[in-house]
Amino acid sequence: MYLLNEEKGLTWAKTCSRWSDLVNFSGLRWWNRRESKREIESKIRAHAWDQYRRRIETEVRATTRLFMTLNEGKGVIEESPYLYFNSHRRQEIMDIFRLRAGFNTTSYSQNLRHLMQSTKCEKCNWINEDEMHLLNDCFLYEDDRANLLLGLEENGVLEGVIRKRFMLHEVVLYAEKFVIWMKEEHAGRFGDVDNEIKNFIYRVMKKKERNAAKQR
Repeated sequence: MYLLNEEKGLTWAKTCSRWSDLVNFSGLRWWNRRESKREIESKIRAHAWDQYRRRIETEVRATTRLFMTLNEGKGVIEESPYLYFNSHRRQEIMDIFRLRAGFNTTSYSQNLRHLMQSTKCEKCNWINEDEMHLLNDCFLYEDDRANLLLGLEENGVLEGVIRKRFMLHEVVLYAEKFVIWMKEEHAGRFGDVDNEIKNFIYRVMKKKERNAAKQR
């Protein structure tokens, strides 16, 4: 079948050659030219699936790195306070969850899922717009960070946050060490602090959404 198609320059021979390049079989005798079309296609599918599995494993490691860092490498922890404080704020809860899990609208996350070609921040052109850049650094959200810090100060926790050297993303995404500290020293203020964090998340995500619409 292959020899006949190759001799005539027909579609099947071209398809085999294209797949050879696409799935990186170059230099290998990856099919027996006397095999049937079905057998060759089966080999192609098996190799493509293996490559897909390897890519997914790499992406999962990349998207869970932040989650593991926030949770001290434990992976699964007790129910985080952002889930039960101000539980009526479902959109903000979902946004925090997605930022923690690495499955969100940042360019880095979208690029991993092949929804964007670049990982750059669309506003400041930083090489990687990931969760930490979004929450800690991008100048588009400077005013929102200032409002959050003011809210933390009004609730009497800002000085402790600075003393403990928590990064802003560790506060906003409920890193385990931040949660433990809050429960030990400011348990009575946790609900109010959570509200300030969710106000911040609301403003940031709305502003990001408007900015993305302008880029289209």
